[in-house]
Amino acid sequence: MRPSKDMLRREFIGMDARVVSPGLHRPIAGKIVDETRNMISLEGRGKHWSVPKKGSVIHLRIGDDEVAIQGDWILGSPEDRIKKRIGRPMR
Repeated sequence: MRPSKDMLRREFIGMDARVVSPGLHRPIAGKIVDETRNMISLEGRGKHWSVPKKGSVIHLRIGDDEVAIQGDWILGSPEDRIKKRIGRPMR
């Protein structure tokens, strides 16, 4: 499923996610417990991971669908992401 503009402005904490990053040997899966300007923190199977957003692909589970989001699209603090202009500029 392709992410909508509204999806990129959403709060991700508490969502189930799978993160694929160039520095990882295999994807990390768990629940997002924290998000900072440059990092996503996940917990799953009794472990805690902090993964950089830059260069990662984050697969978020929403109901029965899975949405893939490039980490570069959501760089910046979560509260500032709401203010960002996404998509084509208005004329």
